[in-house]
Parts: sequence; structure tokens; C-alpha cells
Amino acid sequence: MTAHRAFTGTAKTIMITKICDEIGISMTEAQEFLLGLTYLHQIVSSPISLPTPVNQADAIAQRGQQLYRTSKTFCPDEIPRNDDGIINDKELTELLSINTKELPTSRYNA
Repeated sequence: MTAHRAFTGTAKTIMITKICDEIGISMTEAQEFLLGLTYLHQIVSSPISLPTPVNQADAIAQRGQQLYRTSKTFCPDEIPRNDDGIINDKELTELLSINTKELPTSRYNA
């Protein structure tokens, strides 16, 4: 799918794959939905190559990875672990998550 027209150079085409389709939408419906998402950018009103929610998910995942690496390096004792020493993923997610913060008052990507 190519959602935009390049001003200079070549427009970037993205590949879309439906991994799980629990609601049974067609490829045309999925493409129309994703095309609509390409118009939701925070700064411009023109379509962009990568839908903003996908771009934001990547930015949030990258932030979580950086926080985990920093925690692992500078304060490894604060990483939650089970009794057998394995990292408790659920508690780690809650520790590093931004879901408990007020996102509307802060901008984390653009």
C-alpha cells in the first residue's frame, strides 16, 4: 500500500500483513482502515507512509527497551524477579509502563 504521493524522490510502499483476523474483515476493508490511519499524524494533514499508531507503538516500545537496558545496567536489583530468579514480565511491564502517567499533558513523539 502506498498511502502518499512523494514531493521529491519515491513514495515509500509498506507491506501490510494480517497476523490475526478475529473479526473477519476483507483485505480491502483492512487497507481502507489503514489508509484512514495514515491521515492521523499529529503535525501534518497529508497522508504519511507509516500509519501514526504503528509509528507511536514503535516509539513506545523503543522507550521501554531503553528503560529496561538502563535499569539492567544501573539498578539491576530493582528489576522484579520471581522466586526462581526469572524476571517477572508482568511486574516489569507495570514498572516501565507509561499507562499510569498522564499522556495528554506530555508529548512523547511527533
